[in-house]
Amino acid sequence: MYVLTYSVVFVLLLCSLLFVLTAAVCPGAKLTVSELAELGNKNCTVIEGSLELNVDPGSGSGVISPLESVVQITGSLLVSNLEEVIDSLGQILPNLAVIRSQPAFGTPHGVFGLYVYRNSHLRSIGLRSLTHILGNSRVLLWDNMALMFGSSTVDWVRLTQGNSPLTNDRGGGLCNKSLCRGSCWEENVCQQILPDDCYAVDKNGDCSCHSECLSKCYGPSARDCLACRHFYYNGSCVLTCPHGTY
Repeated sequence: MYVLTYSVVFVLLLCSLLFVLTAAVCPGAKLTVSELAELGNKNCTVIEGSLELNVDPGSGSGVISPLESVVQITGSLLVSNLEEVIDSLGQILPNLAVIRSQPAFGTPHGVFGLYVYRNSHLRSIGLRSLTHILGNSRVLLWDNMALMFGSSTVDWVRLTQGNSPLTNDRGGGLCNKSLCRGSCWEENVCQQILPDDCYAVDKNGDCSCHSECLSKCYGPSARDCLACRHFYYNGSCVLTCPHGTY
């Protein structure tokens, strides 16, 4: 049985690049759909490590318990063999903003921050809050034969800071051009593209956040960041770790 533990981060002499400010942190895990509720009940904002989601082939459908509080995964996100259980990853991770890929998922074909493989009824990737996949990693979308929105409708090069996806999925979905500027998670759900040299935006979509913020912020200071570009220390995002910290 999967045993879940978690902790709230109170940083004294710890300087870390892993955490969202005032974060409830849960360890990375390999979970089936039926185990999502246990993790969701912990209200984790950070998954420290990689998160792998799957079901055994032929196990049938189940009730989805979304991980609504999760905004950051420090490792990779791997999704496979969900069959008819879901048609969008947004049903599970609607607020995921950052995948750090530390470590990335390594294969003979490269290293991947997002690895989506053989989900027969998946229609869209749907990670509408995702703005960054870090670690110089790539995205793999493979053998998701029903996937319409994701392989060609999402600007993965911007999300990964320059890496094109590895995919054999046919795509075919079209963004609503009256709403979206060329890229979308679903027909009427536009992909948020941050301006060049802008790493985080406020609630209005403006690039007014502190320069050490990543993805989003709730105010102008380095204490108001959803996640940190570099390091987290004593309640704030910082460029470098102070002397004597680790």
